[in-house]
Amino acid sequence: MKRTSKKVMVAMSGGVDSSVAAYLLKEEGYDITGAELKLWNRPPDENRETGNGSSSMSGAESVCRHLDVPYMLFDYCEEFRARVMDYFCREYLAARTPNPCVMCNRFIKFGILMDEAARMGMEIFATGHYARVENDPRFSCDTLAKGVDESKDQSYALFRMDRKRLGRVLFPLGSMTKKQTAEIAKTAGIPSMRQPESQDICFVPDGDYTGFILERFPDVGVSGPVLDRQGMRLGTHNGLIRYTIGQRKGIGIAAKRPYYVIELRRSDNALVVGFEEETYRDSFEIADTSWLVQPAKSPVRADVKVRYSAKESSCEIRLIPGDKALVRLKEPQKAITPGQAAVFYDGDTVLGGGWIV
Repeated sequence: MKRTSKKVMVAMSGGVDSSVAAYLLKEEGYDITGAELKLWNRPPDENRETGNGSSSMSGAESVCRHLDVPYMLFDYCEEFRARVMDYFCREYLAARTPNPCVMCNRFIKFGILMDEAARMGMEIFATGHYARVENDPRFSCDTLAKGVDESKDQSYALFRMDRKRLGRVLFPLGSMTKKQTAEIAKTAGIPSMRQPESQDICFVPDGDYTGFILERFPDVGVSGPVLDRQGMRLGTHNGLIRYTIGQRKGIGIAAKRPYYVIELRRSDNALVVGFEEETYRDSFEIADTSWLVQPAKSPVRADVKVRYSAKESSCEIRLIPGDKALVRLKEPQKAITPGQAAVFYDGDTVLGGGWIV
């Protein structure tokens, strides 16, 4: 067994993944501290878990007590609102589909919390993400790589990490499967938690994104025309924030073939629809690009994921001044969505990515 006195802060939610990550690091001899984040004001019955039968203790605190390690709670509600929730609203209001998990990882978990760990003298920061940090001899630097469990890989949502920080990050679950994690939790007697698998958007637990936006911006659900690609009016939509690129259900236009959303046109508040084949594109532009592995030259050949659940596609990336790039796909992809991240891979290694515009 590896023995070390290095101090590690482990970001903990009270869920199985982060709990097992903390357990594994303690078993390896690390001096760990569990850190729970308060990011938004949950309903009262969701604020505290009852893993040990006590309504006054959170799931993360219960696990820390079980592991006999220090527990800390950090209130980052204001920072989370400014960096994540406000961004989420702005993107929807601009007719784009946001990815708040990427922003949370960049600014909150691997930003201010990791900085706090360093100030407290903890050399290493760890989470329960299914990803890996490796020293890839091809690039002569620490790199971010996919988790070995393809069904749980979370490297896509980590592409905006600062590459200078990779050497201080541990992902204990990166080389494991979800099944192995569950087995370890059972064997280790990790306290039983009611907390479900992480939601896509933690601060919209009921999944009603439209309601979340309208509660804050009641004037944005303005109806407008539904048009085909030729500009013919087919009907009326009930607010662009209710739609996303590639959506088929809920358009409300009767036709022999189903219509799909192909554009949210903010300039005239129009919802542009077409048939399924019209949702495919073979090229797109990205902005605000960042690289964990700096390209040696342009063009760059790689594989790209255009959303978290998408399969990778071969592509060519032509860099454009101003942190932009033009991506040409070997095979057209469906529903390439403005606001989502395009993340580039070389095998298992994350090269970088940008935001689809």
